[in-house]
Amino acid sequence: MVKSFNPQLIAILGPGAIGGLIAAILWKQGVDVIAVGTKRTVDLINKEGLKLDSVKYGRFTAHPKATTQLTQTPDLLFVSTKSTNLKSSLNSLKDKFGLGVALLNGLSHMDILRQTLGPKVIAGSILTESYRQSSNEIVHPSKATVVGLAPNEEVGMSEVKQISTWLNGHGIQTKIYANDKEVLWKKLCRLNALACTTAASGMKLGDLRKNSDWMESLLKCLKEAASVAQAEGVSINIEEEIARVNKIGVNFKSSMLRDIENKKTPELEAIPGAIIDAGSKHGISCPVISDLKNQIKRKVKAYA
Repeated sequence: MVKSFNPQLIAILGPGAIGGLIAAILWKQGVDVIAVGTKRTVDLINKEGLKLDSVKYGRFTAHPKATTQLTQTPDLLFVSTKSTNLKSSLNSLKDKFGLGVALLNGLSHMDILRQTLGPKVIAGSILTESYRQSSNEIVHPSKATVVGLAPNEEVGMSEVKQISTWLNGHGIQTKIYANDKEVLWKKLCRLNALACTTAASGMKLGDLRKNSDWMESLLKCLKEAASVAQAEGVSINIEEEIARVNKIGVNFKSSMLRDIENKKTPELEAIPGAIIDAGSKHGISCPVISDLKNQIKRKVKAYA
């Protein structure tokens, strides 16, 4: 890799709540960005732009390029689709790119990405709240946007640090983790607790925090997931996770709750399902997570 990482073209596969946020931020910083998405989203972005309403970055309309089929070779590729759409979305890509960062929820997507795109895709995460108001409108009520990055056997720590430095210099804060498992499990444990409890209860986080029973469920979700993470070699500090949860705004809704409200397919297999499956391999049961997953499945069945 060159000494200075200075990508000339950034591609975003999946310009939704997260991908659209990143595309808009980088576009505003003067970066050449191309969004790869569905025809409806691409047509709207090309016609009206990508509208961002952000507490942190302000309100503006970005005008990245947009296409349903990537024919150029980006220096940096962000994969930010929903896990439920990943396999079909990969048909929109060519297999040539510099480096890739996966920002999906769960665990299994890394195997899929490495089988299809190769080892130049590193595991990543993002800590923020962002949602789509429409196909080309992103609302970002969070004051924090932190992208997690981790090296792998192909992309070393020096390369990850260069990506980190570049993103930091273009408006996106980063945090570097030791390896794939750490970056994925650190996010998954907290995300699962928030997603399962808010989606099952139908509550915003502020209301949920006032309910001792639901907060007990959230704590049990964290503890069950942490036990599985520990078996996978990742240590989770429960007190730190609760402290982070308590810092999140009262109006926070998980993407899973928003999926339920909008009668969409939630990421049940990628989030709680991933923890339950990993736990079963280690002989660790996750009764609270399993129960909440089933409660959410019943909600989905009512409108599916």
